[in-house]
Amino acid sequence: MSDELKRLESLLQQRTAELESVKRELDGLGFSISHDLRAPLRAIIGFADLLRDGCADRLTPESKRHLDILCNQAQRLNDMIGSLLSYSRIGRQPMHLTRVDMKSLASESFTALSSQEQNRTFDFNLGDLPPAWGDRELLGVVWRNLIANAIKFTRQNPNPTIEVTGSAETASLVYHVRDNGVGFDPRYAERLFGMFQRLHPEGAFEGLGSGLAIAQRVINRHGGRIWAESSPGQGAVFHFSLAAPSTTESAASPVS
Repeated sequence: MSDELKRLESLLQQRTAELESVKRELDGLGFSISHDLRAPLRAIIGFADLLRDGCADRLTPESKRHLDILCNQAQRLNDMIGSLLSYSRIGRQPMHLTRVDMKSLASESFTALSSQEQNRTFDFNLGDLPPAWGDRELLGVVWRNLIANAIKFTRQNPNPTIEVTGSAETASLVYHVRDNGVGFDPRYAERLFGMFQRLHPEGAFEGLGSGLAIAQRVINRHGGRIWAESSPGQGAVFHFSLAAPSTTESAASPVS
């Protein structure tokens, strides 16, 4: 029995090493592809803009419309490549673990994002959030993406409300971002966390559909979980959990 357990443990370690190797290769490949695609795309965008600026008075209205579509779609592709680079970078970025003041991080994220919204006033309710143990920069990405998501999807509501709460459970910390926006069909909740996945018609809301995928990758790197609940027209709530910091971790570093 002892020999069999040792064999299985060795096999598990081998498979884990293989999976880590494949993951690193895929991350490197994704970064290379995204980076190398940008050079010819920048040339397309640059020359299309030159054509539009230099020949606008000689183009028919239909030709102008076609050129505008070309420029807009090329820029959209450039933005999508940028999102892929961010997604890849988060998978490779070293993590600097410390005790993180999550309430401060959520407040900073809301202040920065809401200041960009002209003529909109939010009812922002921020509860007492338990501090976490993690990478402050990466956890800031999660808060920014979740709060940006709430700001975006409450755009049709004249009285937008965003509520951020959290609690410390036995072995984990759980945080929630709730809004009174348009909501979504809960049958497709898992699709939200795929790159470039959208549950609303294209053009109804801005964005590429990459923020939640990036947030999920950060949470996964912290050994946590992220999920969402909603009903159409009833708003949405996004939850994520992290392992509760141990007493040793909490005492080892000041809150950042």
